Amino acid sequence: MNETIHAFFHSTGLPEILEPSLVTFLVVGLAELGDKTQILAFSLATRFRRPWTVLAGIVTAVAANHLLTAFAGSWAGSLLPTRALAAMVGASFIAVGAWTLWGGDEKEHGPVGRYGAYLTTVIAFFLMEMADKTQCAILVLAANYRSPLSVAAGGITAMTAVNGIGVFLGDRVSRVLPPRTLRIGTACLFFVMGVAALLSVLR
Repeated sequence: MNETIHAFFHSTGLPEILEPSLVTFLVVGLAELGDKTQILAFSLATRFRRPWTVLAGIVTAVAANHLLTAFAGSWAGSLLPTRALAAMVGASFIAVGAWTLWGGDEKEHGPVGRYGAYLTTVIAFFLMEMADKTQCAILVLAANYRSPLSVAAGGITAMTAVNGIGVFLGDRVSRVLPPRTLRIGTACLFFVMGVAALLSVLR
């Protein structure tokens, strides 16, 4: 799969240094569409009616979570051979696809405390991201690229963008694109990417 991605960057003329961030942005962005964190973002914004404060809390929680995860993944990647990493990437994409399709109820809103809009959002999102599919994706991508800051930047940007939609436009988006439709489409994309990565190991 890495060869396919490299070929794409060469064909578009995009600098290879952007590859970890852009691939992570795509993976995390797809994983978050229709996810429970979007519902949580909309719920918190509706409750507190302070969308910018809620969004600031999201960015803080996601930045802390993804930076820790990316550095852990990069360290783990330095210990593993290339073919093992490719197999892990493929398996993780398929697992994320399955998780997206069958992994829980998107209506679970997670913990909502009594600590004000900002702190409640930080706590809720940090806990929601622990062992979530996006955290697993960040871990594996950081192990693959061994560029933790770039991977974390892509993940943070994607989470901010997707959950920003949840904060400001969640209700309208859910009417146009039902969460179930988003989950099915996203899961299929992850399955395709996962199979492609596993096939690259067999070459």
